[in-house]
Formats: sequence, structure tokens, C-alpha cells
Amino acid sequence: CENKSYTESQVTSKVIGLFKDGEQVETLEGEGDVILSATCFYAESGGQTADTGTLWNDTFHADVVDVQKAPHQQPMHHIVNVDGVLHVGDEITGAYDYARRQRTRANHSSLHLLQSALRQVLGTHVAQAGSWNGPEYARFDFTHFEKPTDEQLRTIEHLVNSWVQAAYPVQTQVLSIEDAKKTGAIALFDEKYGDTVRVVSMGDVSMEFCAGTHVENTGNIGVFRIVSEESVGSGVRRLTTQTKMEAYEAFRHNQDDLVQVQQLMHTKTTSELLERIQRLMEENSALIKQTQSLQQQAFLAQLDAFKKKTISVDQFQVLTVQDNTLDASNLKEYAGSLRDQIPASIIVLATASQEKVTFAVAASKEAIAKGIKAGDLAKLAAQTTGGNGGGRPDIAQAGGKDASKVQQAFDAIIAKVQG
Repeated sequence: CENKSYTESQVTSKVIGLFKDGEQVETLEGEGDVILSATCFYAESGGQTADTGTLWNDTFHADVVDVQKAPHQQPMHHIVNVDGVLHVGDEITGAYDYARRQRTRANHSSLHLLQSALRQVLGTHVAQAGSWNGPEYARFDFTHFEKPTDEQLRTIEHLVNSWVQAAYPVQTQVLSIEDAKKTGAIALFDEKYGDTVRVVSMGDVSMEFCAGTHVENTGNIGVFRIVSEESVGSGVRRLTTQTKMEAYEAFRHNQDDLVQVQQLMHTKTTSELLERIQRLMEENSALIKQTQSLQQQAFLAQLDAFKKKTISVDQFQVLTVQDNTLDASNLKEYAGSLRDQIPASIIVLATASQEKVTFAVAASKEAIAKGIKAGDLAKLAAQTTGGNGGGRPDIAQAGGKDASKVQQAFDAIIAKVQG
């Protein structure tokens, strides 16, 4: 099969192979696979998704939805929505979806610039560890020992966009593997290359071995955007990116969201919005602290009532209280305060929310001296309610899953103290 995917967007050729459900046939009706004597379609390879498009002649029409390489590397076109019958030897015209290919090319070319930017900002140790690119977005996996900072990602994104705006020419050379290596082009260390390779260069900022399709100049990329950054394995990071209208629409959507927030906050500029948000955060933080303080005061105001609820177990005063209005984040503080005001005490507090329960246990120095540790009691309570946890001998917190068993947990702790 003559590969014209780099030079032509429409090719007329002959059908040289037909397959139905993986079996070779002479005549194809309906969905199946087609091998042509020449094709303009790019078969999925090197991380670049396959072209889609159409095949047709006077009596036949079908949509090409995928192109994969057959065992002998011939592009195999998978067709659906078939109208007509196709025979081996038929002449047929194929054309890929040009707009889709343009978006895919832009995403692919942007990854070459991205790798150069990564090596410039993060260091020359950065190496490609995998990639994928299609019409909507691209992914680039690379070796790096830590998460890039937000500032580094902004610098990388800015660098790529500056190279896009420079409209560097994109040039492709087909060279022998020996000559290609002499150019200093970046190659994948684990890739098996043939006797000849394609070397793609973009101005003086990028030169790589690559069999994919690319833009004519970097300006065709339009705009570049980093969508997300994440870890995908030990020492391997992943960037998801967009170009062209997908990137623009994302920027536009973010801008629209920002304008809507400004309207809700009654501000006219971004700086005013940031100042308003900062003030609200400070006010909210102050209100939270005030609420927590009032809750603690109200809780501790019941000290006399709590003292009446304590039970004597051995030589200790044991208090078990469930109060679902309490904030779990302050439960240890409440338990510690009660322990300090009730001599020789063991305090066990519980608060339940959405079928989950949090325990806080505080043990006085007298209890600790007798080998009774808050961490052990908290763990026991949690395990009784289907959870786990523990903590220090003097104070501990743990969580359970079954709030209906809180009383069972209290009983288990009392039994434990009784020995």
C-alpha cells in the first residue's frame, strides 16, 4: 500500500483486500475492513490517533471510523454506515476528515514544542515516556522526579505559546538512521526504528524522530493550553493539553465564569474580586473560630451535669457522652478540657454524622499510670463500630462506620477499664 497520508488529502486507488469479522473475503457488504493500493489516511501510530473520513465511488459509500496497521503494516480501514457492495479490484476514492486532521496535527506538533519547553524549564533529564494525541486534546508523559510547580507550568505554557506565535517553519527530512542520529534529534530510547526515519524540526527549538503528521508552521497551532498535570507512575508525570479552538473555547469558558463570579460579588475588576474574596475568607475564618469557641463554651458549661453522669469504675471517673451537634474536628479538645476538670477521669466523647461516628478519648495521668491508654480505648471504640484508629496515651481520636453501635463501644470501653 502506497502511503500518501503526508502529502494528499484525497486519493483514488484500488481495493486489494477485504475483511469481514477478521476473515478475508472477495466481496464486502456492510461493516468491515478495507486495504487499498494507496491511501491518504493516517493509521494510528506513535501515539497519534487514526484519521476518519469516507470511501466512495459511483455505487458505494461508507464512513471510515478507524485505521489500524495490518500485520504487514498496510493501513486497514474500518468502515461503517455502508451503502453498496465493495469488491476486490474496485476503484475507490478516499478522503480523510480534513478539519479533524488539522486539529490532530496541531496537538501533535504542540507536544514537540512542549517537550522542548519541559527540558528547558525542568532540565535536560526530561524524556518522553509516552504520548497520545487526537483532535480534542493531547497527553504527554515524561520522566521527572517531582511535581512541577504552578510557576514552572506557567513558564512552560508561556514558552510554547511564544514559539507558536513565532510561526517557526516545520520541516521534515527522511534520513537513514545513521544520518538521523548525527542531527542530534531526540529519539525514544525504547523505540525500534527502521533503516530510514522521519526527522521533524520546528525552527531551532525542536528536532525529533517522528512518523506523525504535523502543521506547516508552528503558528498553525493557534494557541496552546495546559489542561492538567498529574502523576501516572513512579518518576513519570502526565500533562494533558489542548490547542486551536478547543484551547480558545476553554479560555473563553473560564473568562465567562470569572465574569459571572464578578457579577455575583458585585466587583468590576479581577483585582477587586480577589480583594473581596480575601476579605470574605478572613471573615469566614473569624466566624468559624467564634462559632467553635461558643460551642466549646456551651459544651463545657454543662460541666456540673457531666460530673453527675460520670460513673465510678475501679478508681476512675468514666464519662461517656454522644452529642451529634459537636464538630468532630474539635472533639479531642473538648475531651481534653473535661479530663482536666474531672480528677482521675477517663473521658469518651462521640459524634455521629451521615452514619459515620468519631470518637475522642482522654485519659488522666492517674489512668495512664495504671496502664489505661487513651489510644487503646479509642481503637477499641472504633473497631466496635467497624473502623480503626488510635493515638497517644493521654488523648486520641478514631473513626467508626456504624453509628448505631456507639453505646456498644461505650460498654466495651467500660468493660476494658474494669479489667
